[in-house]
Amino acid sequence: MDVLIVSPHFDDAVLSAGGRIAALERSGLSTCVLTVFGGVPESRTPPSRWDVASGFASAAQAALMRRSEDQAALEFLGSTGLAFDAYDGPYRADWEQDAYSSFLLDAASRARTIYIPAAIGKHPDHVLARDATLHALSTTNSMLNIRVYADLPYATVEGSMAGFSNSSFSATEASTGRRMTLGDVDEVHLADELWTVKRSAVVSYRSQIPELVRAFGDFVMVDSLLRSERFWSLKLES
Repeated sequence: MDVLIVSPHFDDAVLSAGGRIAALERSGLSTCVLTVFGGVPESRTPPSRWDVASGFASAAQAALMRRSEDQAALEFLGSTGLAFDAYDGPYRADWEQDAYSSFLLDAASRARTIYIPAAIGKHPDHVLARDATLHALSTTNSMLNIRVYADLPYATVEGSMAGFSNSSFSATEASTGRRMTLGDVDEVHLADELWTVKRSAVVSYRSQIPELVRAFGDFVMVDSLLRSERFWSLKLES
């Protein structure tokens, strides 16, 4: 595996960087998507408001279906996936940083590049996934190339990108003692072929699309809000 992509939930990496993942695979590089909040709650756990709206009768049913949808989506892109066992936000009582760091660093040891969410939109799970990943990486002298991706569809909301800069990492810098320098943005408008592949992957998330469309508009149309992907380099300095 050459490239590891950190995804807060089972759909975030594909929604945000599906075109990049497909392009990497076509270039001969192998990719793997690590889902941070990929745990399955107990069967008796009632569903969250979002999961109820998505048609699920229990938290476990939602997690298992989302995992299945993600596997289908990644197959379209030619990628593979693995999941850490933390629960999604509404079901999570605590966070085990040491366990996550061990899991992440084991996976990342086989990679040359890692992609992490920017947490644009400040969804709590995205912020935690980003900061926990940076915390883990800051404890090593890894030579990994770090790339940050714009969270889609959150980054399509007007004004959402305005506050994203080096200052977005100030809290993580303070807690890790490592300076973090963000590079220039690389914005890619997907060519027809890659967009077709990404769109096929995105529609695999059948349980999630209705609520996402209700919140962000019809992003599955041809000239979609998901067709432009944004990336930055990120350097960890002592």
